[in-house]
Amino acid sequence: MLSRVAEACFWTGRYVERAENVARILDVNHQGVIENTGPEAEPSWWSVVATTGDAAEFFRRYPRPTERHVTEFLALDRENPNSVARCVTAARENARSIRDRISSETWEELNRFYHAVSQLTLEQLLRDGPYAFSRMVRNGSHLLGGVVDNTMPHDEGWHFLRAGRFLERAGMTARIVDSQAALLTRPAAGPDYAATHRWIAVLKSASGYEAYRKSHRGAISPEGVVGFLLLAEEFPRSVLACVSEVEAGLKAVRALLALPPADRPAREAGALAARLRYTELDVTTMPSLHDFLDTLEADCNEVGEAIAAEYFWGRSPLRRGA
Repeated sequence: MLSRVAEACFWTGRYVERAENVARILDVNHQGVIENTGPEAEPSWWSVVATTGDAAEFFRRYPRPTERHVTEFLALDRENPNSVARCVTAARENARSIRDRISSETWEELNRFYHAVSQLTLEQLLRDGPYAFSRMVRNGSHLLGGVVDNTMPHDEGWHFLRAGRFLERAGMTARIVDSQAALLTRPAAGPDYAATHRWIAVLKSASGYEAYRKSHRGAISPEGVVGFLLLAEEFPRSVLACVSEVEAGLKAVRALLALPPADRPAREAGALAARLRYTELDVTTMPSLHDFLDTLEADCNEVGEAIAAEYFWGRSPLRRGA
């Protein structure tokens, strides 16, 4: 497989997953604002922009982080390299360059997804609400994932596409938690029902509410939710489960190419998975949650850098603005 083909497969998976998770972040913040009608409602919109790492770009063109401005910026703004519309477009362009390596069904579904997002207007989005938008993006991403798994050969290209998707999901799951961490880890004098609803919204944004309730009895706790979304290996959207999938996919690529399995990307992913398996999150670690998540996101980026150096001629995995 050519390096450019492997890279296009990898980034098709990453961009589709990034679009889905940006929509999820937008939705969880919207749900949090509904529960918080106090003075912290507007700063929480600022936290979303800060979490995505695009604050400078946002304030270059928008005066304040209001619901309308942040929604437009994250959902439909084509000048924002990490908006849903821009990510779906980038995924489509990467897939276009490898039409001979993907199934016609995959291309048709991605093309349908692209047109559904492109035809949406800001007024329609605000009228229907971020939840409806997030659901549409999630469904488009899930449909595409199902088509890829059921119509493409499970060869190197398929493994690279999945590795990109799961690596992006690992980092973005950490960001979803991080987007609420500052507000949700503050000590409360008594029962904080608004915070409980926010944690429920975080779980629902990761499609993990029912799975969490089945595995955890009693009241919802911050450390329980964070531990579940980061460390529950049986939950497919947890960081540990995603990193484990990346490691397995990279090893499968080496096996298909008859190469030694001990390459740097697989070692980096395996080391991160091992650290997560032996991580314990409890009440005492919650005050430093933001720093822990920052380190975790940096570790995911290092895995991406190792993959780029090994397979893509050393090009940067960030690839913002493509």
